[in-house]
Amino acid sequence: MTDDAPQSAEETTGASPLLDPAHADFIEKMGLQVESTGWMPRMSGRVLGALLVSDGPVTQSELREALLASLGAISGATRDLLAKRLAQRVHIPGSRQAGLQLHPDAWRILEEDGLRGVQDYLSLAAGGLLDIGNADSPSSQNLQRMRDYFAEVEERMLSVIAWLDSTSPDPHAHNREGTAERRS
Repeated sequence: MTDDAPQSAEETTGASPLLDPAHADFIEKMGLQVESTGWMPRMSGRVLGALLVSDGPVTQSELREALLASLGAISGATRDLLAKRLAQRVHIPGSRQAGLQLHPDAWRILEEDGLRGVQDYLSLAAGGLLDIGNADSPSSQNLQRMRDYFAEVEERMLSVIAWLDSTSPDPHAHNREGTAERRS
């Protein structure tokens, strides 16, 4: 008796699902996108894209094969994603190699990192207003506009973080280290 269940591409061809044309296309587009916005180097974007479309942890060897990249390029991209906390190393049962996977809170971490920058600009504008003091001067009006802009952005980013927490599959996500708070 044979099993007629559909097999994955890896089972039928021995190839990684990351080599599938649709996956490969997304991975390349992700690399181009992050590079064109100046967020990260293209290879870091490609590795991030691979993590987004993989069904589980991937090894550096699998990434090298799928992305046709050198060990140095994969290592550098991996370090970049780990430093940004967008990826995490995990143990792969039955393997001596560590795997890499998308951090479960990657988008929240990304938003929190941006929020810290916004809060720094907000503090800078508020401090400048205190130092200058003359509310009617053009320089004070510029700083008021800056402060108001970053206060609005802060509020919206906090709303996005609250939404991420409310839709997280992990009910304890909002209790993790680095929880964002308003700094007025």
